[in-house]
Amino acid sequence: MFFHIGVGKTGTTAFQKKFLAQSAGIWNVGRPTPVADYKAVHWMLTRAEDCDVDGLFLEKWFGHHYAAAHSKKKVAVFSDETLLGSTKSIISLIWRLHTSMPECKILVSMRSQMSLIKSFYLAHASHLKDVPNPHRGRYVSFDSWFE
Repeated sequence: MFFHIGVGKTGTTAFQKKFLAQSAGIWNVGRPTPVADYKAVHWMLTRAEDCDVDGLFLEKWFGHHYAAAHSKKKVAVFSDETLLGSTKSIISLIWRLHTSMPECKILVSMRSQMSLIKSFYLAHASHLKDVPNPHRGRYVSFDSWFE
């Protein structure tokens, strides 16, 4: 099983929609079309305190999807770029993935910082959001935003 835990704005959505969702040899259990119990698994991997993590549930859940993929001669992939952004600790996330599926491989998407900043600006900051009218939607220059 592969865990794709790429960072947002690193091409993860394109990877998920074009490769994972459309490849005949992939058993996708993450984004863009999560399977049953996905929210509970996501919470246990990212938000739960160690005492609230049901390791047996995670092991069975991942094991079920691994076995289903294997029976159809497919590769199981769990992809979610929000894992790194919403987790309390990357160490906890990696440990929880490892203890749930010790034989898993972890893929991380990366991007140069300067192009990441530009992409984030274009997607989220070039126009004002979550502000009262008449300011909502107004353009913000890169220099003003970056300061």
